[in-house]
Amino acid sequence: MKTITRILPRGDDDRWSALDKASRKKSITPPASMPLTNATQTKLDNAYAEFTLLLKDYAGAAAGKSKMTTLSEKAKIKAKMFVSHYIQAFNNGVDRGLFQRGDRGFYGLEVSSNSVPELFSTEKIKFWAERVIRGDARRVAAGGVAMSNPSADEVAETYNDFVYYNNQLSLLKSEFKKAEQAVKKLRKPVDIAIKKVWDEVESFYSELPAAYSRSRSRTWGIYYQPETIVVINANVINKETGKLISNAVIKVLQSRTKYTTNRAGTAIIKTKVKKKVTLQTIVPGFEPSEQVVNFKKKVFKYSETIELVPVVVVNE
Repeated sequence: MKTITRILPRGDDDRWSALDKASRKKSITPPASMPLTNATQTKLDNAYAEFTLLLKDYAGAAAGKSKMTTLSEKAKIKAKMFVSHYIQAFNNGVDRGLFQRGDRGFYGLEVSSNSVPELFSTEKIKFWAERVIRGDARRVAAGGVAMSNPSADEVAETYNDFVYYNNQLSLLKSEFKKAEQAVKKLRKPVDIAIKKVWDEVESFYSELPAAYSRSRSRTWGIYYQPETIVVINANVINKETGKLISNAVIKVLQSRTKYTTNRAGTAIIKTKVKKKVTLQTIVPGFEPSEQVVNFKKKVFKYSETIELVPVVVVNE
């Protein structure tokens, strides 16, 4: 069975589009042809203005966060590389006799090892960058030879850039979260406003033929979607006696919808599920049943008989 259903907006872009179309239509509609009450017009105007502003703020915050994420990641990679290269170069200098093994202590490195610390996190990069910068200053002050390629100053420069971009990113993440929460908070009032507008528009055109009414309603942004509904006439019977069973609960597993058979042991099941459904039937005193109904193309009505087997009680 083919039906046409009104579908309310499900995403922010769809919400804004619905408000925008309704607002534009309102602006060119004469008072005599206006389907909206004054209160609903005000509700529409307020929702449209506020939601437009918040979405703009949200988009700007998202773009800023994305750009700063890229800059911060590049700065992080560069800082990590300079810290690693500094320690590698220093260890090479120890091997060549340019620096003393004991000088590793200025940096908090293990004196007897030429390994490079793991720099897998932001915290580790900051920790070792600061040790390199402070350690180099103490080592040179104690009479050591200054490092180069890279120097401690170069490590400090890349480290400071990383800290700056990382701090900026934290601020932008906070701004983005606030903008996101503001949009989230307004969604329900916006949905209420849209539904109110659509309800009044449909009511205004309700006396027109259905197709013409939908056509006029669409000019206000109302969205209609064709849907296929499959109807299953399910009869539940006692397999042993052939008698129909009333109050049997049938659950469509795919949609989790439940139906109960009437006094005649029949339930009319309507579903939008495509291809097939699984009917789970549970009745006290009978074995549970699961029955699959496979759908055919262009066939929208089915008749199913569900046979339940009574539970056998064994007296000991």
